[in-house]
Amino acid sequence: MTHTTPSKVRSARRMIDTYDWLHVRPKELSCERIDSTQLNQYKNRVQEPYLRLMIGEVEVMVNGRKMFWALLDALFPDDTLPRTPVNNFLQAEPHEFLFDLNSFFDESKTPYISIKCGVIPDPYSTVGAEWAEPGAIIITANAGLKAPDCVLIADKYNGIVIPGTWRDSQGNHEVPCVLINGCVHITDLGEKLIVGAVFLNENGENVRPLPIDAVKKGVNWPSLLDSVINRHMNAAKDAEGRIYPPSKRQNRATSSSELFAREYALFLRGHSQ
Repeated sequence: MTHTTPSKVRSARRMIDTYDWLHVRPKELSCERIDSTQLNQYKNRVQEPYLRLMIGEVEVMVNGRKMFWALLDALFPDDTLPRTPVNNFLQAEPHEFLFDLNSFFDESKTPYISIKCGVIPDPYSTVGAEWAEPGAIIITANAGLKAPDCVLIADKYNGIVIPGTWRDSQGNHEVPCVLINGCVHITDLGEKLIVGAVFLNENGENVRPLPIDAVKKGVNWPSLLDSVINRHMNAAKDAEGRIYPPSKRQNRATSSSELFAREYALFLRGHSQ
């Protein structure tokens, strides 16, 4: 198990975990080992790096050159690192490169990096096995799903537009979202906005201090949204210092609405110090 410093663990509680997506500040990332090669199915050693990206105590496997470069490009989207020199340095001196990688996390000016997790190959396997936990399948600093209303909201509240997943009876839907003040998460479903504060407790579990609100995009919806955002921000602030008992592992929620209800139920189980 990779060891992380207490400061990293504390700061990682600001990470936003929304279904398959993690949204994290680069300074909350760390890595203690990177391998520059792995064996393929023919047991030939190939130049496909892999690393265990740590977000506090949360581990995300980054496997392969494509995801490795997606991470670096997300750290420096406006001034990308040169491919050939970096690849050569990694292959020649992986231990030295590790120091640079952790420095990159501190030097990055990207507000948030978005990581979508899913099924990935096991870098230790030569028979096509899958990694035991969800690994990175998308890493980006660009929401990619720009929506005019999300941009408007982000500009007004000094937030950022991020990608997200909404799950309902029709399946998973990639949707644009807005993150405000590191805790208020807004999902844009087209005709309405789903608003709620969410944060990680000391057990690494998502907690919502209020049930979610749905704001329909009718007349004067920006004014209504303003009051809803303020209410959720205040609730998140009032919840600081609250203690939560560990929860039992549950089956994966079948919808976003069910997941959000569980996260609010977990908040109700907590208590103030």
